[in-house]
Amino acid sequence: MPFARRHAEVASSITAGLLIQGSLVVSGPLGARILGPEDRGHLALLLILPAILAHIATLGLPLAITFQVAADGGHARPVLRALGWLTAVPALGLGAANAPSSSSWSTAATHGTCS
Repeated sequence: MPFARRHAEVASSITAGLLIQGSLVVSGPLGARILGPEDRGHLALLLILPAILAHIATLGLPLAITFQVAADGGHARPVLRALGWLTAVPALGLGAANAPSSSSWSTAATHGTCS
């Protein structure tokens, strides 16, 4: 890969990271002001719980798959065939289990019955 192309890719990656961080600097305080402290806490809880459950449900398999692919010299296809479904099945199950609770919370929040 030529140096100029690598330099452009690194520059675009850094620019994207800075834009994302800038949007967080703007949206964080804005969201807190709009929602208020209690609802901002509810939003944080609703965002973090599915992430924690997904992390627990995958049992570290995404990291194990990455390690195994690197150990096999970059041959991902056999590793993904063997272990990929072990990651997908729990994630899909948790997504399906979480869907009713998140929709009922959003319905309660829009009707003002959430406390």
